[in-house]
Amino acid sequence: MMITMNTNLPSDVISGYDHNRQFPAWLGKVRQEAIQHFHKLTLPTKKDEKWKYVDFPSTLVEWPVVEDQAVFNETVISLVAEKIGEIQSESYLVFVNGEYVPQLSRFSPENSRPLSLEIPETFLDMLHSIENEDIFESINTIRFTDGVLVNVDQEQTADLDVIWVTVPSAKEISFHPRNCFKLDKNAALNIRIHSISTGENSYFMNAVSLVEVGNGAKLNLSFFANESDAAIHFSKFFITCAENAVVKVANFNAAVGLSRTEIDVDFLGPNAVAEILGLNYLVRSQTVHQVASVNHVVGECHCEQVVKSILDNESCTDYYSTVNVAVGAQLTVSNQLNQTLMLSDNAESYSRPQLNIDADDVKCGHGATVGQLEPGELFYLKSRGLSEAQGQLLLLKGFSQDVINRVEDPISRSLWTQFLADRLKF
Repeated sequence: MMITMNTNLPSDVISGYDHNRQFPAWLGKVRQEAIQHFHKLTLPTKKDEKWKYVDFPSTLVEWPVVEDQAVFNETVISLVAEKIGEIQSESYLVFVNGEYVPQLSRFSPENSRPLSLEIPETFLDMLHSIENEDIFESINTIRFTDGVLVNVDQEQTADLDVIWVTVPSAKEISFHPRNCFKLDKNAALNIRIHSISTGENSYFMNAVSLVEVGNGAKLNLSFFANESDAAIHFSKFFITCAENAVVKVANFNAAVGLSRTEIDVDFLGPNAVAEILGLNYLVRSQTVHQVASVNHVVGECHCEQVVKSILDNESCTDYYSTVNVAVGAQLTVSNQLNQTLMLSDNAESYSRPQLNIDADDVKCGHGATVGQLEPGELFYLKSRGLSEAQGQLLLLKGFSQDVINRVEDPISRSLWTQFLADRLKF
């Protein structure tokens, strides 16, 4: 396997963020803290359960931040226009090669803005170095130059699309966006993050999102990856839930070379609810890793995880989820479900749900299934006049629709319904 590296920090990692752009003094301090923390870290190895099946180049941390960030050409403009037409959004932020592009964006400055503009004081704590961050989160803190800031005030509602467009170059490049989403009491936010690319060359997207969901607030967050087969995309979401908060996160993967999405949810107040959804439709030599850590710090909270995958050819998925129920967190309900359909003998699937429970009055469970389409179900459909190919497509649609029906945001639900309809045709 690939991952063998010493603890020395490559100089390129430190210098990688030092562009001609001017940044505020507080950001320099944050980065220096992250650099000091980075020196204590090593790359994850196969001995780390979270990274056991993740194969990435040992030089990944040295891939430079692209210097000529904003790339404008007809391909980029057409791709963005097509995406905006799909989502029918009235508020969106567009980033090209990691840099905010105002000419292609439209948003309400009252509740959302790119990080590269003036930063409100309410976000400063969220932008500081993350406690106990791993090596890739530390690199993000060192190197981030742009991202998304959203603050939804008390009792207010916001809807936003974020479009990350990558224009790969002939050399390996990297981007490290930092996003902060803050929902005040009884606020509501629908946010959709789209990651797309214009070419097939390699690049590394290393995104970190910090999310604070206040008392009674409601968050619908969807992430769509439809990128280059040579792309490497790591995303980390830190989500805290206050009392009566409602959080729904949906992660959809259609095309990406190597993807790793990690979602951490901390329940800090009672009666909060979270749902983590995942749907992967992989038909080439693609690998998707979905990691979840659900921490029931207090009791009387409810979390459901449902992650499904359809794998063909030499594609691979890895589901690693840990539910932690703290001492005294009584009346917790937390469930994990991972299901995979294998359409090829060469596909691979790993499923590792885990429960760590230190309270006695809880309802927690986990389930995992890996298999092929059921012959009996196919036989039944054929007996009703469908061909074998039609029967297979109908079963695949039913398998996927279970996840899509759980998505509350109508735009997200429509996007994936249409995506599957285009690919699963009779």
